Amino acid sequence: MKIESGRYYHIYNRGINSQEIFFNDKDFNRFLDKYNYYLGLSLETLAYCLMSNHFRFLVKVISEKEQQATISNHDKFNSSQKYYILPNPNKLTFKVENLLSHLLNSHTKYINSKYKRSGSLWDGNFRIKMIDTDEYLQQCICYIHRNPIHHGLTNFYKAYPYSSFNEVLNNQSIIINPSVTLDIFGSRDNYLVAHQEAKAFPESYRLE
Repeated sequence: MKIESGRYYHIYNRGINSQEIFFNDKDFNRFLDKYNYYLGLSLETLAYCLMSNHFRFLVKVISEKEQQATISNHDKFNSSQKYYILPNPNKLTFKVENLLSHLLNSHTKYINSKYKRSGSLWDGNFRIKMIDTDEYLQQCICYIHRNPIHHGLTNFYKAYPYSSFNEVLNNQSIIINPSVTLDIFGSRDNYLVAHQEAKAFPESYRLE
């Protein structure tokens, strides 16, 4: 699938043979840092969840014009936050598909080196589904945040540490813009209610 600017996508992948890809807090946090490094200029992230053997992100692709505007904002790059950009600031960053590959390759090298393993880490290339309706967008965000329950990791998705659910509520995140996610639901109360009712998703919306 070609990834187009201005559209919403659910991006996900799992470890090969469903094996673990994160083993401790440092692994989770490093992956988020590298995600922001490689994709922070190209994607507006609305929700995410990392689990021991897979990850999920709900994103909107930023247009080339918007990316160029950010690149030219020198104050942004003089801050402590670093992004992966081409040496020539007049040229657009690499395609999202390439940046995602850089992220997965980076994590593979890190895990293989740290845990003395070799070979593939991922179950093929990343998966991607386009989100084409407002209803689907809301339900996908809720599905991602509730995914730890779906996979038996916890009974309380609100307390799960590696998702953006509480970041939206606390208005604190380096990965997402909480106000953008809340706007999709119309209000904080609607956001909470939608997550509570998400267990009633129709099967057609489930994303494996």
